[in-house]
Amino acid sequence: MVNGDGMVTLLWPEASGAVSFALYFSTEPGFGKGTATRIAPVTSPHTHDAVTNGTTYYYALAGINQGGNESPLSSEVAARPVPSPLKAPAGLSAAAGEGRVTLTWDPVAGAGGYAVYWSLSPGVHTGSATRIAVESSPFEHTGLVNGTEYFYIVTATAAYGESDPGLEVSATPRADEKLPDLVVQELKVLSFSSSSISYQYTIANVGEAGAPLDGPTDSNADNVSVQAVVSVDAIFLNGGDIPAGGTILGRSPLGTLYPGETFTGYFTSTTTVNLATHPYLVLKVDWGAV
Repeated sequence: MVNGDGMVTLLWPEASGAVSFALYFSTEPGFGKGTATRIAPVTSPHTHDAVTNGTTYYYALAGINQGGNESPLSSEVAARPVPSPLKAPAGLSAAAGEGRVTLTWDPVAGAGGYAVYWSLSPGVHTGSATRIAVESSPFEHTGLVNGTEYFYIVTATAAYGESDPGLEVSATPRADEKLPDLVVQELKVLSFSSSSISYQYTIANVGEAGAPLDGPTDSNADNVSVQAVVSVDAIFLNGGDIPAGGTILGRSPLGTLYPGETFTGYFTSTTTVNLATHPYLVLKVDWGAV
């Protein structure tokens, strides 16, 4: 007898005096001919495909002679059809966040759910790691310690069993990095001639961290650079001319532009280009680009 996916295949030897056989089956053991389902005539091997995976079936045979008479039932045998083994989840990846790790993987055909196993040491094993039953991908593992590396494997699960695990991955949660986000809220030309330009600008910090405001001679890596560019194009496409003065941001005293704050500055510069032929002014605000 062989269990299969949605089927049971039964085999038996020839019996003296039997010209055919009747197969009786039930989902309850200890049945008789009057309480079981009869299939006749059958020959060996016989595949019974009217079955449900995960259900145990009990079988017995009766020989039929030339006259059509049946023998008593043979001893019972049992079989439990199951689907093909679940495949291990593929494509497992781990992305760290603040106090959490998010796992994603490819779905597995036939899986009713998944099991995530995690450990603080590599070589995660299903027999010793912490198990978390989950419904599907993605899964977010929360409440973790920042700076600690976590190791993971994932298996597919169903009512009839569990797959082998896929590849192991790891991730280290870290505090979310908060950054400034500088935007130009206003750029207003106050006056200009063919050789000079004077304007007012306002920048705002809409991010989550402060941005140091440094003067035009500062060369720190993490300061704010503001430059004015005059161009013949309304859209700045890596072209144009920078008026004399280069970096133009100035604040006295210099300080930090905190989230939600704005800064308004004024600047007058001479330029070697004819502003009558370069009518567009673009303000560039760069973080860490000086």
